[in-house]
Amino acid sequence: MALGAGLTTGLRTTRIERPMSPGALWSRRLGAFSFVLLVTVAVGHRFGFVATADLFNLSVVVMAIAACGLVAGLIAHRRYWYWGDRGGRHIFWGIFWSLATLVPFLVIGYWYVTYPRLTDISTDLESPPAMAEAAGLRGAGMNPIVAPTPESIILQAESYPLIEGRRYELPVDRVHAAVDVILAGRGWQVTASRDSVGMPFETSIEAVARSPLLGFPADVAIRLTDEGPSTFVDMRSVSRYGRHDLGENAARIVNFLSELDAAMSSQVGVVPAGQAEEAETPSGEEEGLAPDVDVPAPQPRPDD
Repeated sequence: MALGAGLTTGLRTTRIERPMSPGALWSRRLGAFSFVLLVTVAVGHRFGFVATADLFNLSVVVMAIAACGLVAGLIAHRRYWYWGDRGGRHIFWGIFWSLATLVPFLVIGYWYVTYPRLTDISTDLESPPAMAEAAGLRGAGMNPIVAPTPESIILQAESYPLIEGRRYELPVDRVHAAVDVILAGRGWQVTASRDSVGMPFETSIEAVARSPLLGFPADVAIRLTDEGPSTFVDMRSVSRYGRHDLGENAARIVNFLSELDAAMSSQVGVVPAGQAEEAETPSGEEEGLAPDVDVPAPQPRPDD
């Protein structure tokens, strides 16, 4: 006799009720709870209520709860399919919320194996912009500011060969003004700005940048080298936490310099590092202007 069918004895009919699968109920509870906890932790970290160190620990808890919800849902589905237990809707939503919670971690895992294991990216591998202020701001549990190792230099050169500085045919004060506008527009907190009197004259700007979604902090240094009629711009971005930046520092530099290129393109040509020291001025054009040069850019993960 099939489950759920009526049992008839004379004029009396007894109906056998299918049992509710406990796994289905727990799957939905655990899946929904893990998703709500993930959103709460992410929003709390974005607005400064959850410390970054605590975020990593809470992320492990969230993954564990979501994994338990997924396993409970799969076990309940097997009983639903073979034994006819009730709870189909609970199983569906339990698996749905568990997977919705785990998907961001799967994406992060993909980035982890796709991008090089670096936390410090610079347009100048031999002499990166100094980060004196950032070194003082970093505390226990944060990555120290150190000079690039030969291994990291080789890895960056192989992974991001097109990340390089920019030369603009404009005096340093005009480039500095454009950099300040971009920093303000991105909401990066400037922590230091200093001039180095010497040959050549340099201006260094340090700031704290945060990732758009979760607000992970990173220290940024921008160096403007005065070359008389032109200015050379170098940039460095260093993650404060973790042993892998998931491509974020490279994306930050590419996006910032691309925005700076766009801001300066109406005034001057852009000459990437390694090309001619100065672009020739075409006959008939105003002195000090050079034709625009397209600058190839690597395509790491977008910084949103």
